[in-house]
Amino acid sequence: MKKVLCIVLTLLLLLPAMSGFAAEETPVTVWIDGEQLVFDVDPIIENGRTLVPMRGIFEALGATVAWDSDTRTVTAVRGDDVMKITIDQNVLTKNDASITLDVPAKIVNNRTLVPVRAVSEGLDAQVDWDGEASRVIITTKTEVALPFDTLAEDDAEAFKSAYADIRYAYEQQILPQAFFNEKGTALPILKKRDESLLGFPAYMWNRAMTTQIIRVQADSSHSYEIDVADEGRLEEGYEKLLTELGVEANQVLQTKYVQTPKKRTVLLVSLKDEDLMIACQYIAFVPDGDNIRCFTAEVDQVSPGYVFYCEIKENSRGSYGTVDGATANSETFLKFIDSKL
Repeated sequence: MKKVLCIVLTLLLLLPAMSGFAAEETPVTVWIDGEQLVFDVDPIIENGRTLVPMRGIFEALGATVAWDSDTRTVTAVRGDDVMKITIDQNVLTKNDASITLDVPAKIVNNRTLVPVRAVSEGLDAQVDWDGEASRVIITTKTEVALPFDTLAEDDAEAFKSAYADIRYAYEQQILPQAFFNEKGTALPILKKRDESLLGFPAYMWNRAMTTQIIRVQADSSHSYEIDVADEGRLEEGYEKLLTELGVEANQVLQTKYVQTPKKRTVLLVSLKDEDLMIACQYIAFVPDGDNIRCFTAEVDQVSPGYVFYCEIKENSRGSYGTVDGATANSETFLKFIDSKL
């Protein structure tokens, strides 16, 4: 009886080890950019190198494949690159270069198998091996830095989402404060109606919009680069991008000198009418003694059909009331300015 129990215990102790020997090896799988490739013939490992069906791997890497049965040669073409592998030979040619293979291509179950690392790296992909999972991991998506004067599609959407806010900041803070800060220089130019001042609102607009684009690029998951040769054309490059986005100054605003009915000089900035929650139709800068005063005509989607006439001061702003949008225009706005001076 003791002998029987000893044999039983011995068998039980051996079972885990025996089942381990009986377990099948994990099959090799191939993954490209996070997706598993499915082949009609399983990959194999030979001399420590993984071989996979040639058509499946080449086509997954974006190459077209041709087979020459006479020479038993596989030709893969992608763009300007041409790769050739001959069955049972340990040389791969890419364009005019020859690469020695550790394992030659071979035919298994009427399918041509090629070394996965060699062909993937030959097509500029990165290859890694996960030994625990028996996975070949191929990465083809390499981040390419974008020129500074472009925006990726998702970044363009991010800029457009912020457009209303940056426009509001331009109308209420950036442009008025620029005039207030530069009053000593701007006031005599404004009084003389010097045309050199006409480009200032456009300059400040493009500067504000460009600053927002740079913020978007800085926060982006994409990379943007400025080449040394680009440094002399930064302003030109960003203005090109603003034009493509439809927000370059010449597309949005116009600036001119006008006179009120009481013959006061006004630098009038007219802005494109857009469907925004709050936006200025006009911004006016008027010399008043030793000061520059800033008036606005604003639309507010909360009160459609009305235009708010307001004044922006260095440390505050206020509304003087509303007018019927049907009658609000530059003439009524200039009359309003006369009434406040």
